[in-house]
Amino acid sequence: MNSETENTNDLSIKNMTSCVKNKANDAIKIDSGTDSVDGERILGKVSAVTTLPGIQMISVSKISSEKVENNTNGLSKSQLKAQRRELQEAQRAAKHTQGLLLKSKQDKENNSNGQEKYVEKLQPALSTEEKKAMPKLDLTTRTVEKTKKKVKFSALSLFSHLPIIEKDPKLAVKAFELCRIHQSFYKFGQDCANGLIRGGNARAIGLLTCLKLLIRSCELSAENDFSRNLLSRIELNFRLVEQHRPASVSMMNCLRVIKTKCLQLGENNIPSNELKEELIDAIDSYIDTDIKKAIDGIAESICKATDSSFKEVYMTFGFSSTVFQVFKKMKMIGRVFHVVIVESALRSEGKEMMKRLARLDIPCTLVFSKDISFMMKYVKMVFLGSSALLVNSDVLARAGTSQVALTAKSFNVPVLACCETYKCTNRAQTDAFSLNERGSPCQLVDLNESLNIDGLNLIYDITPNSFLTAIVTEIGIFPAGAAKAILRLKQLDTDE
Repeated sequence: MNSETENTNDLSIKNMTSCVKNKANDAIKIDSGTDSVDGERILGKVSAVTTLPGIQMISVSKISSEKVENNTNGLSKSQLKAQRRELQEAQRAAKHTQGLLLKSKQDKENNSNGQEKYVEKLQPALSTEEKKAMPKLDLTTRTVEKTKKKVKFSALSLFSHLPIIEKDPKLAVKAFELCRIHQSFYKFGQDCANGLIRGGNARAIGLLTCLKLLIRSCELSAENDFSRNLLSRIELNFRLVEQHRPASVSMMNCLRVIKTKCLQLGENNIPSNELKEELIDAIDSYIDTDIKKAIDGIAESICKATDSSFKEVYMTFGFSSTVFQVFKKMKMIGRVFHVVIVESALRSEGKEMMKRLARLDIPCTLVFSKDISFMMKYVKMVFLGSSALLVNSDVLARAGTSQVALTAKSFNVPVLACCETYKCTNRAQTDAFSLNERGSPCQLVDLNESLNIDGLNLIYDITPNSFLTAIVTEIGIFPAGAAKAILRLKQLDTDE
Protein backbone atom coordinates (compact mmCIF):
# COMPACT_ATOMS: atom_id res chain seq x y z
CA MET A 1 0.00 0.00 0.00
CA ASN A 2 2.73 2.38 0.87
CA SER A 3 4.43 1.72 -2.43
CA GLU A 4 1.19 2.31 -4.34
CA THR A 5 0.54 5.55 -2.50
CA GLU A 6 4.09 6.68 -3.19
CA ASN A 7 3.63 5.87 -6.90
CA THR A 8 0.39 7.82 -7.06
CA ASN A 9 2.03 10.74 -5.27
CA ASP A 10 4.92 10.68 -7.69
CA LEU A 11 2.51 10.70 -10.65
CA SER A 12 0.52 13.59 -9.26
CA ILE A 13 3.68 15.53 -8.51
CA LYS A 14 4.96 14.86 -12.07
CA ASN A 15 1.67 16.07 -13.54
CA MET A 16 1.77 19.20 -11.44
CA THR A 17 5.36 19.96 -12.41
CA SER A 18 4.62 19.47 -16.14
CA CYS A 19 1.60 21.78 -15.92
CA VAL A 20 3.62 24.38 -14.09
CA LYS A 21 6.42 24.14 -16.61
CA ASN A 22 4.02 24.63 -19.52
CA LYS A 23 2.56 27.74 -17.89
CA ALA A 24 6.04 29.07 -17.23
CA ASN A 25 7.06 28.51 -20.84
CA ASP A 26 3.91 30.31 -22.03
CA ALA A 27 4.71 33.22 -19.76
CA ILE A 28 8.33 33.40 -20.91
CA LYS A 29 7.39 33.32 -24.65
CA ILE A 30 5.60 36.61 -24.49
CA ASP A 31 5.13 38.68 -27.68
CA SER A 32 7.08 41.91 -28.10
CA GLY A 33 3.85 43.79 -27.58
CA THR A 34 3.55 42.26 -24.02
CA ASP A 35 5.48 44.20 -21.43
CA SER A 36 8.34 42.55 -19.51
CA VAL A 37 7.14 43.52 -16.04
CA ASP A 38 3.90 41.54 -16.48
CA GLY A 39 6.05 38.61 -17.42
CA GLU A 40 7.98 39.08 -14.18
CA ARG A 41 4.78 38.99 -12.16
CA ILE A 42 3.63 35.80 -13.86
CA LEU A 43 7.01 34.15 -13.33
CA GLY A 44 6.94 35.22 -9.68
CA LYS A 45 3.60 33.47 -9.22
CA VAL A 46 4.92 30.42 -11.00
CA SER A 47 7.94 30.28 -8.72
CA ALA A 48 5.67 30.49 -5.72
CA VAL A 49 3.53 27.62 -7.00
CA THR A 50 6.49 25.42 -7.78
CA THR A 51 7.99 25.57 -4.27
CA LEU A 52 6.93 22.05 -3.46
CA PRO A 53 9.08 19.43 -1.79
CA GLY A 54 10.93 17.10 -4.11
CA ILE A 55 10.41 19.39 -7.21
CA GLN A 56 13.21 21.12 -9.12
CA MET A 57 12.87 24.94 -8.84
CA ILE A 58 12.61 27.21 -11.90
CA SER A 59 15.37 29.84 -12.02
CA VAL A 60 13.82 33.24 -11.52
CA SER A 61 16.63 34.84 -9.62
CA LYS A 62 17.38 37.36 -12.38
CA ILE A 63 13.78 38.44 -12.72
CA SER A 64 13.28 38.71 -9.00
CA SER A 65 16.47 40.77 -8.69
CA GLU A 66 15.26 43.16 -11.44
CA LYS A 67 11.92 43.43 -9.69
CA VAL A 68 13.63 44.20 -6.40
CA GLU A 69 15.76 46.85 -8.12
CA ASN A 70 12.67 48.39 -9.71
CA ASN A 71 10.90 48.41 -6.40
CA THR A 72 13.94 49.99 -4.74
CA ASN A 73 13.90 52.80 -7.33
CA GLY A 74 10.56 53.92 -5.95
CA LEU A 75 8.88 54.57 -9.35
CA SER A 76 5.14 55.06 -9.52
CA LYS A 77 2.80 53.08 -11.75
CA SER A 78 2.46 55.90 -14.31
CA GLN A 79 6.22 56.21 -14.56
CA LEU A 80 6.53 52.49 -15.04
CA LYS A 81 3.91 52.58 -17.80
CA ALA A 82 5.76 55.40 -19.56
CA GLN A 83 9.00 53.47 -19.31
CA ARG A 84 7.34 50.36 -20.76
CA ARG A 85 5.80 52.41 -23.57
CA GLU A 86 9.19 53.87 -24.56
CA LEU A 87 10.65 50.38 -24.58
CA GLN A 88 7.83 49.10 -26.83
CA GLU A 89 8.27 51.97 -29.32
CA ALA A 90 12.01 51.34 -29.48
CA GLN A 91 11.38 47.67 -30.20
CA ARG A 92 8.86 48.46 -32.95
CA ALA A 93 11.27 50.93 -34.62
CA ALA A 94 14.07 48.37 -34.51
CA LYS A 95 11.80 45.77 -36.12
CA HIS A 96 10.70 48.21 -38.84
CA THR A 97 14.26 49.16 -39.79
CA GLN A 98 15.30 45.52 -39.76
CA GLY A 99 12.42 44.69 -42.12
CA LEU A 100 13.39 47.47 -44.53
CA LEU A 101 16.98 46.28 -44.65
CA LEU A 102 15.85 42.75 -45.39
CA LYS A 103 13.53 43.96 -48.15
CA SER A 104 16.28 46.03 -49.85
CA LYS A 105 18.63 43.07 -49.73
CA GLN A 106 15.99 40.84 -51.32
CA ASP A 107 15.32 43.41 -54.10
CA LYS A 108 19.01 43.64 -54.89
CA GLU A 109 19.27 39.88 -55.04
CA ASN A 110 16.22 39.66 -57.35
CA ASN A 111 17.57 42.39 -59.67
CA SER A 112 20.96 40.73 -59.88
CA ASN A 113 19.31 37.39 -60.64
CA GLY A 114 17.10 38.97 -63.33
CA GLN A 115 20.04 40.74 -64.98
CA GLU A 116 22.06 37.53 -64.93
CA LYS A 117 19.18 35.72 -66.61
CA TYR A 118 18.89 38.58 -69.17
CA VAL A 119 22.60 38.25 -69.92
CA GLU A 120 22.25 34.52 -70.33
CA LYS A 121 19.41 34.99 -72.83
CA LEU A 122 21.37 37.52 -74.89
CA GLN A 123 24.52 35.42 -75.13
CA PRO A 124 24.42 32.82 -77.93
CA ALA A 125 25.29 29.21 -77.40
CA LEU A 126 29.07 29.14 -77.86
CA SER A 127 31.72 26.63 -77.04
CA THR A 128 33.90 26.98 -73.98
CA GLU A 129 36.93 28.01 -76.06
CA GLU A 130 34.96 30.73 -77.85
CA LYS A 131 33.58 31.96 -74.58
CA LYS A 132 37.09 32.25 -73.18
CA ALA A 133 38.33 34.08 -76.28
CA MET A 134 35.46 36.57 -76.37
CA PRO A 135 35.79 39.70 -74.21
CA LYS A 136 33.43 40.00 -71.30
CA LEU A 137 30.61 42.45 -71.87
CA ASP A 138 29.13 44.41 -69.01
CA LEU A 139 25.49 43.99 -69.93
CA THR A 140 24.28 44.70 -66.44
CA THR A 141 24.75 48.45 -67.03
CA ARG A 142 22.83 48.47 -70.30
CA THR A 143 20.22 51.25 -70.56
CA VAL A 144 17.35 51.55 -73.00
CA GLU A 145 16.48 55.09 -74.15
CA LYS A 146 12.78 55.76 -74.63
CA THR A 147 12.03 58.09 -77.52
CA LYS A 148 9.24 60.50 -76.75
CA LYS A 149 7.02 61.70 -79.56
CA LYS A 150 7.24 65.45 -79.81
CA VAL A 151 3.93 67.04 -80.68
CA LYS A 152 4.63 70.08 -82.82
CA PHE A 153 2.50 73.07 -81.88
CA SER A 154 2.48 76.01 -84.23
CA ALA A 155 1.28 79.43 -83.18
CA LEU A 156 -0.23 79.83 -86.67
CA SER A 157 -2.87 77.26 -85.77
CA LEU A 158 -4.63 80.08 -83.90
CA PHE A 159 -5.08 81.84 -87.28
CA SER A 160 -5.94 78.78 -89.37
CA HIS A 161 -9.48 80.09 -89.95
CA LEU A 162 -8.14 83.08 -91.94
CA PRO A 163 -7.88 82.66 -95.74
CA ILE A 164 -4.42 82.71 -97.32
CA ILE A 165 -3.73 84.72 -100.48
CA GLU A 166 -1.94 82.48 -103.00
CA LYS A 167 -0.58 83.38 -106.41
CA ASP A 168 -1.78 80.20 -108.10
CA PRO A 169 -4.71 78.86 -106.07
CA LYS A 170 -6.51 75.63 -106.90
CA LEU A 171 -9.83 76.61 -108.43
CA ALA A 172 -12.89 74.47 -107.79
CA VAL A 173 -14.98 74.85 -110.94
CA LYS A 174 -17.23 72.20 -112.43
CA ALA A 175 -16.76 71.18 -116.04
CA PHE A 176 -20.21 72.28 -117.24
CA GLU A 177 -19.67 75.72 -115.65
CA LEU A 178 -16.54 76.57 -117.62
CA CYS A 179 -18.53 77.84 -120.58
CA ARG A 180 -20.31 80.37 -118.31
CA ILE A 181 -17.11 81.86 -116.84
CA HIS A 182 -15.94 85.10 -118.40
CA GLN A 183 -12.24 85.52 -119.08
CA SER A 184 -12.13 89.00 -117.56
CA PHE A 185 -13.10 87.66 -114.12
CA TYR A 186 -10.33 85.08 -114.22
CA LYS A 187 -7.72 87.72 -115.10
CA PHE A 188 -9.12 90.11 -112.48
CA GLY A 189 -8.84 87.43 -109.78
CA GLN A 190 -5.25 86.68 -110.72
CA ASP A 191 -4.32 90.37 -110.62
CA CYS A 192 -5.86 90.73 -107.16
CA ALA A 193 -3.99 87.68 -105.85
CA ASN A 194 -0.66 88.83 -107.31
CA GLY A 195 -1.06 92.35 -105.92
CA LEU A 196 -1.31 94.12 -109.25
CA ILE A 197 -4.71 95.53 -108.26
CA ARG A 198 -4.67 96.82 -104.67
CA GLY A 199 -6.87 99.08 -102.63
CA GLY A 200 -10.61 99.19 -102.06
CA ASN A 201 -11.31 101.71 -104.83
CA ALA A 202 -9.19 99.95 -107.46
CA ARG A 203 -10.71 96.55 -106.71
CA ALA A 204 -14.26 97.95 -106.78
CA ILE A 205 -13.68 99.65 -110.14
CA GLY A 206 -12.09 96.46 -111.52
CA LEU A 207 -15.09 94.37 -110.46
CA LEU A 208 -17.56 96.79 -111.99
CA THR A 209 -15.59 96.82 -115.25
CA CYS A 210 -15.72 93.02 -115.40
CA LEU A 211 -19.48 93.15 -114.79
CA LYS A 212 -19.89 95.49 -117.76
CA LEU A 213 -17.99 93.08 -120.01
CA LEU A 214 -20.04 90.13 -118.75
CA ILE A 215 -23.35 91.90 -119.37
CA ARG A 216 -22.36 92.88 -122.91
CA SER A 217 -21.28 89.33 -123.77
CA CYS A 218 -24.45 87.77 -122.34
CA GLU A 219 -26.88 86.89 -125.14
CA LEU A 220 -30.11 85.11 -124.30
CA SER A 221 -33.36 84.54 -126.17
CA ALA A 222 -36.43 86.56 -125.35
CA GLU A 223 -38.22 83.53 -123.94
CA ASN A 224 -35.79 83.10 -121.06
CA ASP A 225 -35.71 85.18 -117.91
CA PHE A 226 -32.73 87.38 -118.69
CA SER A 227 -32.31 89.02 -115.29
CA ARG A 228 -32.31 85.78 -113.30
CA ASN A 229 -29.92 83.99 -115.66
CA LEU A 230 -27.64 87.03 -115.59
CA LEU A 231 -27.62 86.97 -111.78
CA SER A 232 -26.64 83.28 -111.76
CA ARG A 233 -23.74 84.01 -114.11
CA ILE A 234 -22.63 86.94 -111.97
CA GLU A 235 -22.67 84.73 -108.88
CA LEU A 236 -20.62 82.04 -110.62
CA ASN A 237 -17.95 84.47 -111.82
CA PHE A 238 -17.82 86.29 -108.50
CA ARG A 239 -17.15 82.99 -106.68
CA LEU A 240 -14.22 82.46 -109.02
CA VAL A 241 -12.77 85.83 -107.98
CA GLU A 242 -13.21 84.98 -104.31
CA GLN A 243 -11.22 81.78 -104.79
CA HIS A 244 -8.25 83.93 -105.80
CA ARG A 245 -8.70 86.43 -102.98
CA PRO A 246 -11.59 87.18 -100.57
CA ALA A 247 -13.76 90.08 -101.62
CA SER A 248 -13.36 93.43 -99.88
CA VAL A 249 -16.20 95.42 -98.32
CA SER A 250 -16.21 97.83 -101.26
CA MET A 251 -16.62 94.95 -103.74
CA MET A 252 -19.48 93.43 -101.74
CA ASN A 253 -21.34 96.74 -101.58
CA CYS A 254 -20.90 97.34 -105.33
CA LEU A 255 -22.13 93.88 -106.19
CA ARG A 256 -25.17 94.23 -103.94
CA VAL A 257 -26.17 97.51 -105.63
CA ILE A 258 -25.88 96.03 -109.14
CA LYS A 259 -27.87 92.92 -108.18
CA THR A 260 -30.65 95.05 -106.74
CA LYS A 261 -30.74 97.13 -109.89
CA CYS A 262 -30.88 93.99 -112.06
CA LEU A 263 -33.85 92.60 -110.09
CA GLN A 264 -35.71 95.91 -110.29
CA LEU A 265 -35.29 96.05 -114.06
CA GLY A 266 -36.29 92.41 -114.43
CA GLU A 267 -39.59 92.97 -112.61
CA ASN A 268 -40.54 95.69 -115.11
CA ASN A 269 -40.47 93.18 -118.03
CA ILE A 270 -37.95 95.23 -119.99
CA PRO A 271 -36.49 93.57 -123.12
CA SER A 272 -33.04 92.05 -122.76
CA ASN A 273 -31.26 94.63 -124.96
CA GLU A 274 -32.69 97.58 -123.03
CA LEU A 275 -32.01 95.87 -119.74
CA LYS A 276 -28.36 95.43 -120.68
CA GLU A 277 -28.01 99.09 -121.54
CA GLU A 278 -29.72 100.14 -118.32
CA LEU A 279 -27.36 98.01 -116.26
CA ILE A 280 -24.26 99.32 -118.04
CA ASP A 281 -25.41 102.92 -117.48
CA ALA A 282 -26.06 102.15 -113.80
CA ILE A 283 -22.52 100.75 -113.42
CA ASP A 284 -20.97 103.80 -115.10
CA SER A 285 -22.93 106.18 -112.90
CA TYR A 286 -21.95 104.25 -109.79
CA ILE A 287 -18.25 104.46 -110.68
CA ASP A 288 -18.51 108.16 -111.48
CA THR A 289 -20.74 109.24 -108.57
CA ASP A 290 -20.08 106.91 -105.65
CA ILE A 291 -16.33 106.43 -106.19
CA LYS A 292 -14.65 109.16 -108.22
CA LYS A 293 -16.78 112.11 -107.16
CA ALA A 294 -16.71 110.84 -103.59
CA ILE A 295 -12.92 111.06 -103.62
CA ASP A 296 -13.06 114.61 -104.99
CA GLY A 297 -15.60 115.54 -102.31
CA ILE A 298 -13.30 114.29 -99.55
CA ALA A 299 -10.40 116.29 -100.98
CA GLU A 300 -12.48 119.48 -101.08
CA SER A 301 -13.69 118.98 -97.50
CA ILE A 302 -10.13 118.62 -96.23
CA CYS A 303 -8.90 121.63 -98.20
CA LYS A 304 -11.63 123.78 -96.65
CA ALA A 305 -10.89 122.51 -93.16
CA THR A 306 -7.10 123.03 -93.39
CA ASP A 307 -6.37 126.65 -94.24
CA SER A 308 -2.61 127.20 -93.98
CA SER A 309 -0.64 130.30 -94.89
CA PHE A 310 2.81 128.77 -94.40
CA LYS A 311 4.51 125.47 -95.00
CA GLU A 312 2.91 122.61 -93.07
CA VAL A 313 4.02 119.02 -92.51
CA TYR A 314 1.50 116.21 -93.04
CA MET A 315 1.89 112.49 -92.50
CA THR A 316 0.32 109.48 -94.20
CA PHE A 317 0.77 105.73 -94.20
CA GLY A 318 1.52 103.63 -97.27
CA PHE A 319 -0.44 104.37 -100.43
CA SER A 320 -4.08 105.44 -100.55
CA SER A 321 -5.74 106.74 -103.72
CA THR A 322 -8.03 108.97 -101.65
CA VAL A 323 -5.17 110.55 -99.67
CA PHE A 324 -3.20 111.02 -102.87
CA GLN A 325 -6.10 112.98 -104.36
CA VAL A 326 -6.17 115.12 -101.20
CA PHE A 327 -2.51 116.11 -101.64
CA LYS A 328 -3.05 116.63 -105.36
CA LYS A 329 -5.96 118.99 -104.68
CA MET A 330 -3.87 120.93 -102.15
CA LYS A 331 -1.12 121.38 -104.72
CA MET A 332 -3.60 122.57 -107.35
CA ILE A 333 -4.95 125.35 -105.10
CA GLY A 334 -1.42 126.55 -104.32
CA ARG A 335 -0.76 125.12 -100.88
CA VAL A 336 2.84 124.72 -99.74
CA PHE A 337 3.37 121.65 -97.60
CA HIS A 338 5.68 118.73 -96.91
CA VAL A 339 4.56 115.08 -96.69
CA VAL A 340 6.08 112.44 -94.42
CA ILE A 341 5.29 108.96 -95.74
CA VAL A 342 5.49 105.97 -93.40
CA GLU A 343 6.57 102.91 -95.35
CA SER A 344 4.24 99.93 -95.32
CA ALA A 345 5.63 96.45 -94.82
CA LEU A 346 3.47 95.08 -97.66
CA ARG A 347 4.78 95.52 -101.20
CA SER A 348 6.54 98.85 -100.41
CA GLU A 349 3.45 100.97 -100.99
CA GLY A 350 5.16 104.00 -99.45
CA LYS A 351 7.60 104.12 -102.37
CA GLU A 352 4.67 104.21 -104.80
CA MET A 353 3.19 107.17 -102.94
CA MET A 354 6.53 108.97 -102.94
CA LYS A 355 6.95 108.47 -106.70
CA ARG A 356 3.53 109.92 -107.48
CA LEU A 357 3.99 112.90 -105.18
CA ALA A 358 7.44 113.58 -106.63
CA ARG A 359 5.88 113.82 -110.11
CA LEU A 360 3.68 116.62 -108.79
CA ASP A 361 6.72 118.44 -107.32
CA ILE A 362 5.53 117.85 -103.76
CA PRO A 363 8.43 117.51 -101.26
CA CYS A 364 8.18 114.30 -99.28
CA THR A 365 10.17 112.14 -96.90
CA LEU A 366 9.97 108.36 -96.60
CA VAL A 367 10.45 106.88 -93.12
CA PHE A 368 9.92 103.50 -91.50
CA SER A 369 7.65 102.62 -88.61
CA LYS A 370 10.49 102.88 -86.07
CA ASP A 371 10.91 106.59 -86.97
CA ILE A 372 7.27 107.61 -86.44
CA SER A 373 7.74 108.96 -82.92
CA PHE A 374 10.78 111.00 -84.00
CA MET A 375 8.98 112.65 -86.94
CA MET A 376 5.64 113.11 -85.18
CA LYS A 377 6.79 116.22 -83.28
CA TYR A 378 7.09 118.06 -86.62
CA VAL A 379 3.72 116.88 -88.01
CA LYS A 380 0.61 119.07 -87.92
CA MET A 381 -1.97 116.53 -89.16
CA VAL A 382 -2.20 112.86 -90.15
CA PHE A 383 -4.28 111.61 -93.11
CA LEU A 384 -5.10 107.91 -93.26
CA GLY A 385 -6.87 105.84 -95.88
CA SER A 386 -9.40 103.13 -95.05
CA SER A 387 -10.78 99.95 -96.54
CA ALA A 388 -14.06 100.01 -94.61
CA LEU A 389 -15.92 101.94 -91.92
CA LEU A 390 -17.52 99.55 -89.43
CA VAL A 391 -20.78 100.18 -87.65
CA ASN A 392 -18.99 100.58 -84.29
CA SER A 393 -17.03 103.50 -85.85
CA ASP A 394 -13.77 101.54 -86.04
CA VAL A 395 -11.78 101.68 -89.26
CA LEU A 396 -10.55 98.67 -91.21
CA ALA A 397 -7.32 99.57 -93.03
CA ARG A 398 -3.92 98.23 -94.02
CA ALA A 399 -1.85 96.58 -91.32
CA GLY A 400 0.15 99.29 -89.54
CA THR A 401 -2.47 102.05 -89.69
CA SER A 402 -3.42 101.67 -86.04
CA GLN A 403 0.22 102.10 -84.99
CA VAL A 404 0.45 105.46 -86.75
CA ALA A 405 -2.87 106.60 -85.25
CA LEU A 406 -1.83 105.56 -81.76
CA THR A 407 1.47 107.44 -81.98
CA ALA A 408 -0.28 110.56 -83.28
CA LYS A 409 -2.76 110.45 -80.43
CA SER A 410 0.07 110.22 -77.87
CA PHE A 411 1.55 113.42 -79.41
CA ASN A 412 -1.90 115.14 -79.56
CA VAL A 413 -1.77 115.33 -83.36
CA PRO A 414 -5.16 115.30 -85.20
CA VAL A 415 -5.89 112.13 -87.17
CA LEU A 416 -8.35 112.24 -90.09
CA ALA A 417 -9.62 108.97 -91.60
CA CYS A 418 -10.69 109.36 -95.23
CA CYS A 419 -13.50 106.97 -96.15
CA GLU A 420 -16.12 107.04 -98.92
CA THR A 421 -19.66 106.26 -97.87
CA TYR A 422 -19.94 103.25 -100.17
CA LYS A 423 -17.31 101.56 -97.96
CA CYS A 424 -19.55 101.69 -94.88
CA THR A 425 -20.82 98.37 -93.58
CA ASN A 426 -23.17 97.08 -90.90
CA ARG A 427 -20.49 94.67 -89.69
CA ALA A 428 -18.90 95.22 -86.28
CA GLN A 429 -15.39 94.04 -85.47
CA THR A 430 -13.15 94.84 -82.51
CA ASP A 431 -9.98 92.91 -83.42
CA ALA A 432 -8.04 91.90 -86.50
CA PHE A 433 -8.09 88.15 -85.76
CA SER A 434 -11.71 87.16 -86.33
CA LEU A 435 -11.98 88.39 -89.94
CA ASN A 436 -8.84 89.11 -91.90
CA GLU A 437 -6.57 87.84 -94.66
CA ARG A 438 -3.14 86.25 -94.52
CA GLY A 439 -0.44 87.06 -97.01
CA SER A 440 2.83 85.32 -97.74
CA PRO A 441 5.37 85.75 -94.90
CA CYS A 442 8.11 86.15 -97.51
CA GLN A 443 6.74 89.66 -98.17
CA LEU A 444 7.96 90.67 -94.71
CA VAL A 445 11.29 88.82 -94.39
CA ASP A 446 13.24 86.20 -96.31
CA LEU A 447 12.41 82.91 -94.61
CA ASN A 448 14.62 79.87 -95.14
CA GLU A 449 12.65 76.62 -95.25
CA SER A 450 15.46 74.73 -93.49
CA LEU A 451 15.05 76.89 -90.38
CA ASN A 452 11.44 75.70 -89.90
CA ILE A 453 10.21 79.19 -89.00
CA ASP A 454 6.61 80.25 -89.48
CA GLY A 455 5.60 83.81 -90.30
CA LEU A 456 2.30 85.64 -89.86
CA ASN A 457 1.46 88.35 -92.37
CA LEU A 458 -1.92 89.96 -91.69
CA ILE A 459 -3.24 92.22 -94.44
CA TYR A 460 -5.58 94.44 -92.38
CA ASP A 461 -5.84 95.80 -88.87
CA ILE A 462 -8.51 97.59 -86.86
CA THR A 463 -8.02 101.23 -85.81
CA PRO A 464 -10.26 102.05 -82.84
CA ASN A 465 -12.33 105.23 -83.08
CA SER A 466 -10.65 106.48 -79.89
CA PHE A 467 -7.45 106.96 -81.91
CA LEU A 468 -9.23 109.12 -84.51
CA THR A 469 -10.14 112.78 -84.42
CA ALA A 470 -12.66 112.80 -87.30
CA ILE A 471 -13.98 110.77 -90.23
CA VAL A 472 -14.00 112.56 -93.59
CA THR A 473 -16.55 111.51 -96.23
CA GLU A 474 -17.99 113.13 -99.36
CA ILE A 475 -20.99 114.16 -97.23
CA GLY A 476 -18.83 116.07 -94.78
CA ILE A 477 -16.56 115.73 -91.74
CA PHE A 478 -18.03 113.78 -88.84
CA PRO A 479 -16.81 112.99 -85.31
CA ALA A 480 -14.97 109.73 -84.79
CA GLY A 481 -17.98 107.88 -83.36
CA ALA A 482 -20.59 108.92 -85.93
CA ALA A 483 -20.60 105.82 -88.13
CA LYS A 484 -24.32 105.14 -87.54
CA ALA A 485 -25.21 108.70 -88.59
CA ILE A 486 -23.19 108.27 -91.79
CA LEU A 487 -24.97 104.99 -92.56
CA ARG A 488 -28.36 106.63 -91.99
CA LEU A 489 -27.56 109.53 -94.34
CA LYS A 490 -26.24 107.13 -96.96
CA GLN A 491 -29.47 105.12 -96.77
CA LEU A 492 -31.53 108.27 -97.28
CA ASP A 493 -29.52 109.16 -100.39
CA THR A 494 -30.01 105.73 -101.92
CA ASP A 495 -33.76 105.78 -101.23
CA GLU A 496 -34.10 109.09 -103.01
